[in-house]
Amino acid sequence: MSEYVMDNIERKYLENMSAGVVLSSPSENGPYTSSIHCFYYAVLLFMKHRLAHVDHAISYTEQEERAKTSQEGGSHDYIINELANRMITSDKNVRVFKQDIRSLKQKRVLADYGEMIFSQEESLECRAQAEGLINDIKRYTRIAV
Repeated sequence: MSEYVMDNIERKYLENMSAGVVLSSPSENGPYTSSIHCFYYAVLLFMKHRLAHVDHAISYTEQEERAKTSQEGGSHDYIINELANRMITSDKNVRVFKQDIRSLKQKRVLADYGEMIFSQEESLECRAQAEGLINDIKRYTRIAV
């Protein structure tokens, strides 16, 4: 039996989730807005990790190369669509997944580039959204054996 070794993308996904949790913890004038960035990128990195390990996997290098030439609206949309194409569930669940990840992405754009300041409540909502998306990815995709 071989020992599991975590790759760097998986490690980065976990680091982003952990950072988001820390940033969403109660504090006076907490850096809640910054947590949104962490939660979104945790999900994006988990999608990249899963895409590299499912049936009909795409290596990290290939993901980067294909995303550069993708006509799907950018590298993030490419990853979202490729992972969604490998989900083993109903079309409705895939549609809801894509809506939820795009909603979290939109919040990340507001957090990173807009004037909006997120509250702790909004940060915790994004955390729950990220955790739900990660659970859906685990539930609806299978690791290749």
